[in-house]
Amino acid sequence: MTNMTRTCIIALTILCTVSGVVHADQLSDLLPDLSASDIRELYAGELLEAQTLRGSIVHLAPADSLALDRTRKVEAFTDGFTINSLVYMPYPDSFAGMTLEERMLDVFNQMRAISTQEGITYISHRRGEVPHTLIRDSYYIADERGKRALPDPVAAELPAHSVEYVYQRDTSFGGNVYRHTYTIRDREIFLEVDNISTMRVMLILPVVRPEELNISMAAYFLDGGILLYALVTIAEREPVARFLGFEVHLPSAFRRRVTSLQEWFSDQLYQQ
Repeated sequence: MTNMTRTCIIALTILCTVSGVVHADQLSDLLPDLSASDIRELYAGELLEAQTLRGSIVHLAPADSLALDRTRKVEAFTDGFTINSLVYMPYPDSFAGMTLEERMLDVFNQMRAISTQEGITYISHRRGEVPHTLIRDSYYIADERGKRALPDPVAAELPAHSVEYVYQRDTSFGGNVYRHTYTIRDREIFLEVDNISTMRVMLILPVVRPEELNISMAAYFLDGGILLYALVTIAEREPVARFLGFEVHLPSAFRRRVTSLQEWFSDQLYQQ
C-alpha cells in the first residue's frame, strides 16, 4: 500500500468517525466474535489475520455472507490449510452521492481490472525486506486454453453471476491460468479464484495441482465503507513443499500474495 493511499485511509477513517457515519455497532453486529479492540483496529485501517494452522478462522468472516459460508466449508477440511484476513476501507470522496448499487458496480469493475495488477509488488524476505515484483503479466483470455490477451471487461450493470479466465505470470509460480467466479448478493461481491494449471516453483517443482488453490475475496458494503475479506485455501498439501533440499513455505508465500492483492485493491479504490 502506498504512503499516499495509507494517509487517505487514515484521514477518511477519522472524518467518518467524527461525522458519525461510521457506527461501531454495525461492525459488531457483522463480526460478533471480534473484541472491542479488534473493532477499533479495523476502523484504524489495521489488517486482522488468522490461519487454520493456529486455530479457528471463522471469526473474521462477516455474518450472513457468502464469505462466511465459504470459510465454514474450508475450515472443516482435514488436509491442507487456510489463511484469511480482514480490513476496513472507508468510501473515497468519489463515492459521495452514489447509491449502493452504483458503488457496487464501480467496485465490481475495479476488481475486474486485472491488467492493472501487472507490476504489483510484495515484500521479499529473501532479498532483505525490500519490495519485489510479484505479477509480471496479467490479462483475460477467452477460456482455459486461450492464448490471446483480451481487454479488461467493463460492466454497465451488476450481474448476479460471472465467470472469466485469467492468465498471470508471477515471480513465484511462473505462468498460470485461473478461473475467476463472481457472485453478487445483497451488499456483497464475492470472488473465487481457482487455479486451472499446475503451479510450479523454478518451473520444475509442482507445488499446487489444478483446482487445489482457492483464493476468495469478498467486498462487503457498509454504510460508511467496505469490509474487504480475503481467504486462501490450499487443499491436500503440507504447509512446506520440499524438493532437492529446496523448501517453499506455502502459507507465507500465499499470505504475501493476498496482502499484495488487498493493497492493489486499496490503491484502485483511492486513486480513481
